[in-house]
Amino acid sequence: MEPKTRGGARPGAGRKRQGSESKTATVSFVCTESEKQKLREMSENSGLSQSQYICMKLFSPARP
Repeated sequence: MEPKTRGGARPGAGRKRQGSESKTATVSFVCTESEKQKLREMSENSGLSQSQYICMKLFSPARP
């Protein structure tokens, strides 16, 4: 019988631990199709996901 070369525990394998405040909550809202498209475009242009883009706009300090 050949030794197993697949599977089993490996260093660094598995899901990584999240920070002290992991993101598990979901928020949904209603908007028009054109607003949804604009959100998609703005988030893509910034290189962020839609969720990251919205959080950045909501929680980043306002610029003068």
